Amino acid sequence: MPAARTSSKRYILIFAGAFVLVTLLVLVLNVIGFATGLVNPSQKRLLALRDAEMAQGGPVDVVFVGDSSLARSIDETAFEAATGLKVRSYPLTAAFGYGGTYNMLRKAVAADHPTTVVIMQTVRTAAEPQSYAGYILSREGQPEVIAWPDLIKSYLSVPNAIATVQNAVTGGLSQSRGPTAAELAVYKSRRKDATRIVSDEAALSKLSAHDKLAKQFLFRGEMKLTWREDPQTLAWIDRIAAFCDEARIRCIWAHGPLFERYCQTSGDYIARLNDAISRRGLALGETAPYCLGVDEVDDLPEHPARRRSADITRWFAAAFEQRHLLPAARKGDGALTPSAR
Repeated sequence: MPAARTSSKRYILIFAGAFVLVTLLVLVLNVIGFATGLVNPSQKRLLALRDAEMAQGGPVDVVFVGDSSLARSIDETAFEAATGLKVRSYPLTAAFGYGGTYNMLRKAVAADHPTTVVIMQTVRTAAEPQSYAGYILSREGQPEVIAWPDLIKSYLSVPNAIATVQNAVTGGLSQSRGPTAAELAVYKSRRKDATRIVSDEAALSKLSAHDKLAKQFLFRGEMKLTWREDPQTLAWIDRIAAFCDEARIRCIWAHGPLFERYCQTSGDYIARLNDAISRRGLALGETAPYCLGVDEVDDLPEHPARRRSADITRWFAAAFEQRHLLPAARKGDGALTPSAR
């Protein structure tokens, strides 16, 4: 009997020791993955490009931050022409979530000193569970805001640990590096072109190829968003609103464009999202998204065809001005003048 008990204790100790070692390994791999970008080299590369742009920036009137719906919708040149305001845009992707947008908001305000910031996210983001991964990946240089238990939980992700190892083996570290000066110069020159292709950053940054969805996918099954009170989603909106208040800047929340079938079936969801945003003191740029017709939508429900970006930009500019949300425009000599309405 004593021998059996001794054997059982040994197995328990071996199991416990193995569990601790695996947990530590996962933790170390997550720390390395987030620090080097190996957890997601393509997203780290995009973030490095945005940070490099920001480092060369300067005072502007309006800054845009958000996800790929922003990248596909807002043309800086067209917005400046429509409003007379100096504009800069730093879109990431939905993979960063509200946490990534929050970090870009903090960085952009410090770098560009805008009076107004537009936060553009697809409405579908609020329907998905919020991950802290995008926040951690983009937090560099910013104060910590999430609780330690949630932070530790994020660093114990097995999928992220596996991705770190896989990307290290396949040369992901070189893919996550920042852009060269030449790449950045080419990118910036194209970014100011009203006819630019918004995905230039993917080609110039050598991001991994995005698997395009077949357009037929957009027309299959029910497309309806259902609202749920997700505490993490609401907490991020709270943090964004609190930062805007502390920084004493006007923050406008704008919904990215959306495929018309979602618009037709998700009115209650959008209304409840609007209520959650406005109750936190953020101005709504519009109460309903720009709805994309079949001939306007591209590879995702929130991605307009690139040829539509200038027109959609003007639609947003008009919506903001009708609500008197934009600062005064500037005359040719840089002096402020009332914005045309």
